[in-house]
Amino acid sequence: MRYVLCLSLTLALAAGLASAAAPAVTASAKGKPAEVYGLTKVWTMHLTVQSKDFDTMAPTRGGFGFGWPPRPAVKPAPLTENRKLRGGFGFDFEYVKADLSIDGAKLNGVGVRYKGSGGYATATGLKKPFRIDFDRFTDGLNFKGVRKLNLNSHAIDPSAARESLAYALYREAGLATSRTAYA
Repeated sequence: MRYVLCLSLTLALAAGLASAAAPAVTASAKGKPAEVYGLTKVWTMHLTVQSKDFDTMAPTRGGFGFGWPPRPAVKPAPLTENRKLRGGFGFDFEYVKADLSIDGAKLNGVGVRYKGSGGYATATGLKKPFRIDFDRFTDGLNFKGVRKLNLNSHAIDPSAARESLAYALYREAGLATSRTAYA
């Protein structure tokens, strides 16, 4: 059985450089990072995670220390340089393989994990923030030159516009800041 998550979240995208030996992807996935961003960009995304991998994504450490979130019945993976406790709540998130479709562009074998500690803790249901690393499991994989992106759930922002508008304002003021789009 497979879980199919149809994401309706705001994106904060982190640009990366495309590898010279990028694997074959659909033509619609090729392009430049500038094509991805903008306040008027809206992407349709479908993220498919195998059920066993979806269970693996649940944090095995961290939280508020009062039995929330519920702990899975698995032993936490050992902490390494690549796998360390992050954020104020110390959640431990693991990347798993997933398939991603963005406006018809198919990207198989992307890495996905939950994102953030506070954002994860305040989000409810399946409206959780995700971090996607295109070339975590498939070297050189990218979407229009972007290697990583963050899907923010905006659990405490009912407008889902505050972050994007603030970043646009900061860019207009000449400050370095994240570029955004919607999905």
